[in-house]
Amino acid sequence: MIKRYDIYVGCNDNVEAAREKVSQVLSKYEIGFSVIPMTGGYVHQDGTYSYESSILISIIAEEFNSVLIAEILKKTFNQESVLISEKEIESNFVKD
Repeated sequence: MIKRYDIYVGCNDNVEAAREKVSQVLSKYEIGFSVIPMTGGYVHQDGTYSYESSILISIIAEEFNSVLIAEILKKTFNQESVLISEKEIESNFVKD
């Protein structure tokens, strides 16, 4: 079963620095991924609301420990939480 995992991480770094951090984490696990910069709103644990720069890390894989990677990214980006979305998909590589 193929799944798409989307991991949303708040990011105080510039986009290039964030991509480099994500690359360092995921290359250790030999995971293919895409990083998409974005801006989003977030409700903090104390109830306050704020906007912040974020990144979306999209991963397509058969088996993947998204919770482990999210915990590592949470610590790497010094965030109080990270959101994981997971969905079964159909995918095909178009090759020669």
